This record gives sequence, C-alpha cells and structure tokens, in this order.
Amino acid sequence: MKTHNIILLILITGMLSCKKSHTQPVETGRFAKTPISVKMETAIPEASGIADSKTNPGYLWVEEDSGNPSRIWLLSHDGKTVKTIPIEGADNGLGRYGGSAGAGSG
Repeated sequence: MKTHNIILLILITGMLSCKKSHTQPVETGRFAKTPISVKMETAIPEASGIADSKTNPGYLWVEEDSGNPSRIWLLSHDGKTVKTIPIEGADNGLGRYGGSAGAGSG
C-alpha cells in the first residue's frame, strides 16, 4: 500500500508539472508583417542561393544554379541589380559536365 501511494504521488507530481505552454510568438520587428513582392529589373535565370548581405545592409547576394555562368549578383531589396561579379576560375557546370550539371564526374 505504501509503494502504491509513492507511485501515485510521483505520477500526480509529474502531471502537475507538465503545464501546456501558452507563449506567443516573439515579434522581432525584423520582418514585414505582409510579404512584399518586387519585380526585378534583370531576370536571373536560376538562383540556387540567396543571402541577405551582412556588410551591405539592404542588399542581397544571389548565386546562379549550375549550368549558368559562374557569377554572383548583388541586388538591392527593391530588385535592382547593383553589381554582377564573375567568379574567375570557377566551373559552374558549364563545360565540365558537357553543358549540364552533374555530380561525380570530374
């Protein structure tokens, strides 16, 4: 009987300590509440990566998918191309894989 009381006490304590969390999402103020769509002035054929620039606030770095020229784009948040930088000596899948992206050859 004493063992049953101890087990019951442990179960009740465990159930009471498992409260449901009702925390609200944290509003950081970093993102707009409504997504913004901006038409770009220059079309990037295929983007495989995009990152907000840490050293150039208000700008994005975009890299093209394999099979496109080896370059990165610096875009403003309003969709304007600021700069296109070729990556010398890089092979973005052109030539090496016969003009198409592929893995494992080369």
